[in-house]
Amino acid sequence: MKKYVFIMLITAFLFSSCKNDTTKPYNTTSGNNNSVSSDAQTVFELVNQERAKAGLEAYKLDTKLCEAADKRAQEIVEKYDHIRPDRTDFDTVLDEYGFNSKAYIKGENIVAMRESASSAMNAWMNSQGHKDNILADYYTTIGIGVYEYNGSKYWVQLFLSDSFI
Repeated sequence: MKKYVFIMLITAFLFSSCKNDTTKPYNTTSGNNNSVSSDAQTVFELVNQERAKAGLEAYKLDTKLCEAADKRAQEIVEKYDHIRPDRTDFDTVLDEYGFNSKAYIKGENIVAMRESASSAMNAWMNSQGHKDNILADYYTTIGIGVYEYNGSKYWVQLFLSDSFI
C-alpha cells in the first residue's frame, strides 16, 4: 500500500510539472497543465502504474508531444494506421510540433473505439508490441492524445527517448 501511495504521489508531481514550452522532451517546467485532457491524464497515470509494477522509472509527460498525439488521434479516424493520411510515417508529426523526428528513438501506440482510458490501456497491455512500447526502458517521455468522433474515442501514445541517436 505504501508503494502504491508513493507511486501516486510521484505521478501527481510529474503530472503537475509537465508543462513544456520547449522542443526537447526532457526540459519540463512547472505550470498549469490545462492543455492535457483528463482522459490523457488517466492514461498517463495508468502507464506509469504499469511501469512501476515492472520496476521501471515513470515517464515524463510532455504537453507539446501531447499536442502531436492529439493530432494523430484525429488522423487515425480517417486512416487507422501508423502511416498518416498524407502517406508519411507517423513520426513526421513530431517535426510539425518542434521535435526533430530523426534525432530521437520514437514509437507510437494507437487504438480506436475504446470508451475509457482503462479499456484503451487494457487493449495495449494485451498486445505484445504495444506493451513493449509502454514498458521500454529506452523511452523516457510520453505524449498522449485522445479524440472523440461519433461517440467513439481514438487514442494515441507517442514515445521519445531523452537522448539523440
